[in-house]
Amino acid sequence: MRKLFGREVKLPIERELFNALLNGSEGGLATTTAIISGLLVSTSNRELVVTTAFIAFMVQGFNGAISRYSTERTTDEIDHEDKFSGYRKPVFDGAAQLIAHVSMSLLVLLPIIFVADITTALLLSIGTTLAILLIMGIYKARIVNKPIFSDAIEMVILGGLVITVGTVAGYALR
Repeated sequence: MRKLFGREVKLPIERELFNALLNGSEGGLATTTAIISGLLVSTSNRELVVTTAFIAFMVQGFNGAISRYSTERTTDEIDHEDKFSGYRKPVFDGAAQLIAHVSMSLLVLLPIIFVADITTALLLSIGTTLAILLIMGIYKARIVNKPIFSDAIEMVILGGLVITVGTVAGYALR
């Protein structure tokens, strides 16, 4: 149990792992959808979009995992913790973040691969992303004892902003 803003919070799993899964999922959803959207408004080549999005989310996911590992190792070194288990926990949390990122990225890429009409596919990807972010926001709010809809709406708005940046960038390259 941890105190958050003066309130006790009981996380279902260890804090760093909770953050790794949340960050990986959010990043996989929002950034991959932004990349897909930006690419689709700048080119009609579906194969190029799928290939580029796949490369981008694999690199982003791995980079996020490396950052998670590095941050946790540095924190452990500063706090003089984790002397006995060494690298095990940061590696595990980094791997969890990578798996969450790649899983969510694949989920939003599926409509682009399997839905014939590209506009419908893009709308399905965006809708799926925003719906999952809403559900994640509700879940997170319940876990940290915050108002459900404010956290959920915040997550949707932030994800929507990321998607908007990708889309605008794609239009700029037309």
